[in-house]
Amino acid sequence: MAGFFEQYETRSSWRERMVKWFFLAILVILVLWAADWTLGKLGKDNISDVRAQWRIKSFINALDEKRYEDAYKMWGCEKSKPCRDYSYASFIEDWGPHSANSNITRGRKLVTRHCESGIVRTDLLPNKEMVSLYVNRGDLIISYAPWGDSCTAPSIPVP
Repeated sequence: MAGFFEQYETRSSWRERMVKWFFLAILVILVLWAADWTLGKLGKDNISDVRAQWRIKSFINALDEKRYEDAYKMWGCEKSKPCRDYSYASFIEDWGPHSANSNITRGRKLVTRHCESGIVRTDLLPNKEMVSLYVNRGDLIISYAPWGDSCTAPSIPVP
């Protein structure tokens, strides 16, 4: 009979451990979420920007491997159906092998700003020029940052 009661004791302790692990997992998820939210408010790297940062790294790798059509697709354009304001020829002028930006792979990341709708990454090129790229968090389309390395338009003083 002693073995019969030990079986119930084991099931009870197993249930208690599962409840403890469940609540511990919920606590860990809440702490991670709070840390991500806090870091986002402080302008630091946060978890929600990982995909956007990965997109810029993929873009730079495509340029390094001279896969210009793939890099152009990351701008939301295609060689067969170019963007209205940014043709493939203009893209090659800006990012091709003979452009000033062609050395972005040998450049240095200066800063990443976390905006409401995406990120702005500013790199220092070997020729001492800076280039700022914007990645929309929603569709992961890359473009030049509209206001340099800032997230907002500069205020214009009213005379």
